[in-house]
Amino acid sequence: MRTRIVLLPLVLALALVSLTGCGPGATSGGASGDWSMAFVIWEGDKYKRVGIEGETILEVGDKLGEVTTYSDDEAKRVKRGDVISNFLPEGTGLYAIDGIDQMEAIAAKIEAEGRYMKLVNAGSYPY
Repeated sequence: MRTRIVLLPLVLALALVSLTGCGPGATSGGASGDWSMAFVIWEGDKYKRVGIEGETILEVGDKLGEVTTYSDDEAKRVKRGDVISNFLPEGTGLYAIDGIDQMEAIAAKIEAEGRYMKLVNAGSYPY
């Protein structure tokens, strides 16, 4: 009987902790969004690299801007207006792609390889 009295509060406490733990929408340290993919945040949207090397683009249009912040720290707070990437260095140019709406995809200039990489819009970034 004494064992049941001791175990019951322990079981209830564990159940409470597991029910109130981190859910799917929870973040820690100010993290926002999914950092499991290579991406650039531009104009409030997340643009992701497709594949390991990314698709090469031959024809680009006007320069749209450039990456202003590099960070691979998921806890970094991203503010509206930031142009941030977790795989491209600061200063990387972002360009329109001829014949493709900017809401669908943009291109990043990969200086070291002398090419432009397509980045596909993955939706709004959850600030």
